[in-house]
Amino acid sequence: MQEISVVVLTKNSEKILEDCLKSIVKNKPSEIIIIDDGSTDRTLEISKKYTNQIYHGGRGVGFCRQLGAEKANKNLIAYVDSDTILPEDFFHRMLLEKKESGYHVIQAQVLSLKNATYWQWGADQCRKKENKPGEQGWVNTTATIFDKDVILKHSFDTLFTASEDSELTYRLKREGYRLGKASVGVYHLNRESFKDWARQRVWRGEGKALFIYKYKRTMRAIRLFLGPPYMILCSPWLSIKYGHLKLFPYFLLDGIFQEIGLLRKLIQLLLTGKRTSC
Repeated sequence: MQEISVVVLTKNSEKILEDCLKSIVKNKPSEIIIIDDGSTDRTLEISKKYTNQIYHGGRGVGFCRQLGAEKANKNLIAYVDSDTILPEDFFHRMLLEKKESGYHVIQAQVLSLKNATYWQWGADQCRKKENKPGEQGWVNTTATIFDKDVILKHSFDTLFTASEDSELTYRLKREGYRLGKASVGVYHLNRESFKDWARQRVWRGEGKALFIYKYKRTMRAIRLFLGPPYMILCSPWLSIKYGHLKLFPYFLLDGIFQEIGLLRKLIQLLLTGKRTSC
């Protein structure tokens, strides 16, 4: 058994949740904690087969991730997305790399579970460029191990309903913590339909807006603000850079939908003058 608490955030996750939880159980963690954000499908029914530690969040991913850390009983916390499948011996290999490299936070590489649609294939091509082991400027929480005391000291911003992981790890990096990406990979089910993919891009744009509003004049905020327009204008060049000309509409639409989410949320924030409305 690995001395680690696994936190899984769920919301209508029945499609692949059982496979996710089975892969976690095979890796023998100390405990599995489910933080549910208001599921209306079979998510809770499936979750109860694998753990009795099920809590209700209901206030977005930032709040749910922090709640998971506070409920954990071990000094190491692994966040695993509910649409992710872990390979065998995952925690052992991740913790070995974490210890050898001296990281406070370590993220797994993310591989595509299947590429049945154009949108899944496009996400996979983009992630391949990001799957480079070594020290990072920020990491996400698809399958990531944190020292628990780091989260309890610095905390996820509970008002972030998107991009909560990049916001926290941005602060950690500024405080001198070491963030890394492992050589170990996990399998992630990318959004299959155009509708779900587009909705996710809008959501990511909203996360960028939250970051920009909080950090305003920092260089990171400026880069995030310019990111979607850059993607729109440079989509032909990006498709060449990534080695597939048919990625052109992927980058173009990615930029457009992120810009929609970013501007809509940023206008809302500027008009209300507070993030509690998010």
